[in-house]
Amino acid sequence: MKTPILLLLPMLFCGVPAMADTIFDNGAHPPTNFPFSDLGAGQILADDFTLAPGQNTIADVHWSGRYLDGALPADAFQIYLCDDVAGAPGNCAALTLAAVSRTAAGAYFDYTVDVTPLMVPANTVHWLSIFNNTSSWLWGDQVGVGGNSMQTNNFFGTTPTWALASNGAAMDFSLSGPTAVPAPTSFLLSGIGLAALGFGRRKPAPAQASMVASLSGLRMT
Repeated sequence: MKTPILLLLPMLFCGVPAMADTIFDNGAHPPTNFPFSDLGAGQILADDFTLAPGQNTIADVHWSGRYLDGALPADAFQIYLCDDVAGAPGNCAALTLAAVSRTAAGAYFDYTVDVTPLMVPANTVHWLSIFNNTSSWLWGDQVGVGGNSMQTNNFFGTTPTWALASNGAAMDFSLSGPTAVPAPTSFLLSGIGLAALGFGRRKPAPAQASMVASLSGLRMT
């Protein structure tokens, strides 16, 4: 008996692990210092990272911070991924964020957000910039752990000027991704291929679009 395609495809997703693995940890948790990274405060920070082959799809971002003078405003986070130009952030592109989760952790907050999965080149330096727009948000960091953070006061300028952060700290963030789960488009193509075995020959499917995101040519707006 032939299995209809619509019945076969859901079977392919059964039993597939969906746990996200940590693919990068900047080693700055728990934070010990809190500099501004807030558009309204006039300073934005970034820190660099490199992902290993096979662990270079970003699906979640985790970080820490707090608010000046105990304020608790509505968050307006933005997260940008930048390439590296001469040891500093270069061309940047905004990540697409779901709702940011904020959890109290004593004197600061832990944050986490799902992002539209993005595959970046492995073994390549990139920069992550996380900032709020409340005029009072401070990003957690830690001094003495090999930090390389940078700061700018004109992030959305035509040519942002970056300088080493005053305390040379490592910003507190980690990245996770669905490293155990194949890309959804791969599932779909595999399912169609298997189903076709019961229905005879079919024409070759078009080549699958590359999922590697290139930052070349992207500019901050």
